[in-house]
Amino acid sequence: MLSYRLIRFSLVVTAGLIPGLANAASYNVVSDETRALTAEREVHVLSGQAEIKPDIVGSNVAAAAGGGLLMALIDAGVESSRTKKAEEAIQPLRSALASYHFDDAARQATQDGLAKVEWLHGKQIVVGKDSSEVGKLALLDAATTDQIAVFDFSYDTLPNFTGVRVTALVQLLNKATPAGKKPNSRLAAKQTGYTSSLISVVPISGLGADPVANVGKLAENDAQLTRKALDLALEQLRMLIPRALNLTPAEAETLKKSKEKKQLVAGYLGKPVERTAEGSDLLFGDLRFGNVWAFESWLAARTLP
Repeated sequence: MLSYRLIRFSLVVTAGLIPGLANAASYNVVSDETRALTAEREVHVLSGQAEIKPDIVGSNVAAAAGGGLLMALIDAGVESSRTKKAEEAIQPLRSALASYHFDDAARQATQDGLAKVEWLHGKQIVVGKDSSEVGKLALLDAATTDQIAVFDFSYDTLPNFTGVRVTALVQLLNKATPAGKKPNSRLAAKQTGYTSSLISVVPISGLGADPVANVGKLAENDAQLTRKALDLALEQLRMLIPRALNLTPAEAETLKKSKEKKQLVAGYLGKPVERTAEGSDLLFGDLRFGNVWAFESWLAARTLP
């Protein structure tokens, strides 16, 4: 995953709902109409990764130089080199994590989080590996409910292997294809009942600037430190899932009008919500339309001692 460390840090985006129930203006939070639906929803947890990925910081040569084809080619070359080095460096960590069952942990985190989302009426969780567009459309076509809930997980290291990050893309997808649209339009944010990307970041203290040395520390003792960090990241997602899905339109308006100044936390810029009792910093992000804050991202960050 290329990381550019920009304003947004994955969060909650809700989009259009079951056709006719809400207009596009309500897509940033789950509407009251959607909460009132009593029909069951299939719940799918997807984890398309076979192993942890490194995060590659993107090159900014083209942006600094004002663009241009040559600068873009330089960026591509820089990023290719960084990716190759990162893939070589991460191998000891991947070997040490071979027995870590991320899929099972993601399913459990989802189950625990949804226990606090009563309005969802979710059926038994089904775990899958195909998180592609084709895979999600196949789930919709085979669905026995009008809407399905999808929790699409990914996990990687932070730049220079200084910590870990787990992301869950949360979607409420409608089985029916909108009139006049193609089947794949069902995955577009404005055609979903809800779309959100929740990021849980766990920087690890005591790691330096040497990526190879950091990987060595992350991999030692059967990757004990990394396993602990991944468990903490998933624990934060247990908190983020109900926090995001249960956010009401009224609460969203109150948070958007907050006088709190934006903050930079773990490389992500957002508007602070609170620091939890467990010590996680919670923010929401995505500055759009001038100075209007929209709920396109939630971030939970907590440093592991």
